[in-house]
Amino acid sequence: MFKSFFFHGPRLPASGVPGILERAVLAPLNRHLQKRTADMPVITVNWWQGNDREARRELVAGITDVVTRVSGCPDDAVTVIVRDVEPDHWGKGGRLVDESHIPRGLR
Repeated sequence: MFKSFFFHGPRLPASGVPGILERAVLAPLNRHLQKRTADMPVITVNWWQGNDREARRELVAGITDVVTRVSGCPDDAVTVIVRDVEPDHWGKGGRLVDESHIPRGLR
């Protein structure tokens, strides 16, 4: 019964639900869903494997600064996911990157 409500938006309708169920289950769930939707935006960066922790730290800080400046959201709301990809798992121009030019710092 509740599963279909999750696909329609962040709030569950309470009409037709007995009062105790609404207070005990739906109200806390609605608060949880509203909080989760505030954790936006989520930015995913795919880059070549081989960058160090300091480079990831600088990337995350820079992206967070730009997103908060442009969107007006607080720093806490911005999530940045950094994925390291091996050059032999990355294709560009119809070829695997490891078969073509790789920048010196990432060899």
